[in-house]
Amino acid sequence: MRLEGYMLITRDIDVSRDFYCRVMQAEVLMDMGNHVVFSEGFSLLLEADWSRFAGVATADLAYRHLSGQLVFEVDDIRAFLRRLGAFPEVRMLHKVHEHPWGRWAVRFYDPDGHVIEVGESMKVVIKRFLRQGLSVEETARRSEFPESYVRSCLEEMGNETGAL
Repeated sequence: MRLEGYMLITRDIDVSRDFYCRVMQAEVLMDMGNHVVFSEGFSLLLEADWSRFAGVATADLAYRHLSGQLVFEVDDIRAFLRRLGAFPEVRMLHKVHEHPWGRWAVRFYDPDGHVIEVGESMKVVIKRFLRQGLSVEETARRSEFPESYVRSCLEEMGNETGAL
């Protein structure tokens, strides 16, 4: 068995597709009108169609629930925040903050109230800790990632600069 993707149910497919393309820079892989598939591994489906397929009344659908989220990673969180700032209509769940494991992340809602998190790649976080002088062990403890992964990031850093 393999996970095929994550489907978000939407009231207005055009508004949601536009949001994901403009704000999230998602790439449409396939657009079937009432069903849009993005190359990032998620899709949108019009609520009337999903209700019919699932046998659930549209009145029973709950939007803006806080029981799940789409998670995106970026290498440059500051650049993403500048980009997000260009869309004042986006409703924020919370401003950017640092999680205890060192990842900077922001959460906001899509047009239907689905929660989206955009955070730094943990590889970026780990490399930042190492550049700040934390040891492999300290970085593993702080990031909650295994020492073997931290060492592989340290190795990558050495290859990037030509020396450890």
